Amino acid sequence: MPKHYLEAATKSNPARGIGTLSAPIAEGGAGHIYRHPHDPSQVIKLYKPDRIDGHADKISYMAAVADRVPPPSSQFRVIWPKRIIADVARPDRPLGFSMEFLDARDWVRLDKFSHPILRRQEGLSDSYRLRLLAVRHLAMAINALHAIGAHIIDLKPENIMVSRSGATIAIIDCDGMQLNSGARVLFPAALKTLDYTAPEFQSVAPNRIDNPANQDGFAFAVIAFRLLNRDAIEPFSGITSPRLPNLPSDAVGRSLAGMYAFGLKPDPRIAPQPQSIHTTWPLALRQAFDSALASRNRPSMQDWLRITDLALRELNRCKSSHYHFGHKCHTCGSLSMPGPSGPSMPWPSRLRNLLVPAGPLSSPIKIGMGVCLGMIALGLPISQYQALSTPRDAPPKPTSLVVAAPEPPLPATGIAGRNASSPPLNAPLPPIREIRELPPPNLKAPVSPTPSPLIELPSMVALPPEFPSRNASSDSPSLNPPALRDAAPTRRLPPSPSRLVLPDFAGRQITWLGPSEASTLVDALDTKLDGERIVVRTSAGSVLAAQIGQSRPPCRSMEIYPRLGNMIFISLLFCPDTQRRWVGRRT
Repeated sequence: MPKHYLEAATKSNPARGIGTLSAPIAEGGAGHIYRHPHDPSQVIKLYKPDRIDGHADKISYMAAVADRVPPPSSQFRVIWPKRIIADVARPDRPLGFSMEFLDARDWVRLDKFSHPILRRQEGLSDSYRLRLLAVRHLAMAINALHAIGAHIIDLKPENIMVSRSGATIAIIDCDGMQLNSGARVLFPAALKTLDYTAPEFQSVAPNRIDNPANQDGFAFAVIAFRLLNRDAIEPFSGITSPRLPNLPSDAVGRSLAGMYAFGLKPDPRIAPQPQSIHTTWPLALRQAFDSALASRNRPSMQDWLRITDLALRELNRCKSSHYHFGHKCHTCGSLSMPGPSGPSMPWPSRLRNLLVPAGPLSSPIKIGMGVCLGMIALGLPISQYQALSTPRDAPPKPTSLVVAAPEPPLPATGIAGRNASSPPLNAPLPPIREIRELPPPNLKAPVSPTPSPLIELPSMVALPPEFPSRNASSDSPSLNPPALRDAAPTRRLPPSPSRLVLPDFAGRQITWLGPSEASTLVDALDTKLDGERIVVRTSAGSVLAAQIGQSRPPCRSMEIYPRLGNMIFISLLFCPDTQRRWVGRRT
């Protein structure tokens, strides 16, 4: 094997010698992986001598079109060949290539992210929302590859990495993909895995697959099904009837026989696993899986992006902060609670369903509830409707910086039967923002009121004297925690940024937080009820910035969105200290 290597030139970088490589850090079927001697963010893959001729032209082409591959983002990255590696004595003969390095301390294979036992072993988050985001990001990565004429073919969890800190997806082993130029196949794929191969391509060689997008669509659906179902249930698993003993028992045989047990239309030959949660999925998601796994009319990656976007809006949260579909949590069995990811049903209907049981008297009671809740929405007095609950005075009206969040519109459900206001499946996708999520809070554990390390926001801007304060004589119950209420003077001091103390990680991540916004959060902690939202007005309009959560007094929980308009929040628990400050810590 040659001792000295040359890294070929690109449009932006000249050729350079890289000397002798150290011992390999990994080995695969086609070659060995080495650390790059001059760039710790890169690794080098050198093919085994008998594999060089079969890959030389392909990796040369891939390196030439590397600038067409989307750059790394917080949603996905593609580990594409960057520069060709050759022997200094034979610079025209590629021996391998350099590519981005994924540190095992930051990345884990997707199959370990799918199963709860493997997630616990790897110390990964069990958040259902993160898994749905991982599905969406995988669809984004595949869609980007299809756009440049690359089809994965051998798409399986072993060729996909996910970040330990979130749901960023990385596609690896790109040199095995099929590369097209329009309808012409430039370089076919050489491998496929039967468990992730579509039924119509089971007996077809990987280099003979004539509809590679359909093959990727089937493999994607199998992976997504395992990620979103409980216990990484396989889509072609289930319970067969003892009256039909000759049915196939393996996943490949069942996929060939069309034995998909989780469809909207039951299959008499096989029943779903009892622990499956597929019945809680939104209709559009179930229809997509039916099309992808039980037919050949599979959704495109663009379709999957829109379907998962709608599914993200349908996610609910229970009182234990578990994400789930439907009104009952599949983790702890409790009901969902309203919030940014709460039920899509309008809140008056949601409240009626929770308060009024079904029965012969349900209709008149619901009519009365509807009138009562309608008057609440219009701000009218409801003293004559005290049969259900005692009215409470609303908290003080916020300033122009804090306004009530409007109820989001109902998303469309289903691929077929979409309403007139629903965007078409081929409509331009909304911009994707950076997504990052922390583990859900555990409010059952005792929380120390003194976090470490802390940063305190300086009081840089004096607040206006007309900043709203609570009337001491108000009939509404005091929302100040006991530690603050006992020490408070007769007139409440105006809120100040110095009363908000954040953990160091939160202070770095919240990009929009200034002194006036910190004062708004302090006022919300002092006065707002559980579940109330905090919406900041910007030049572009109102943007959800935070929401008060449920917690045990004297502490208060708050979900803060680090970036305005982002879908992911940081969950903090704020407890009062002796200086009448709200001291936050990670939950």
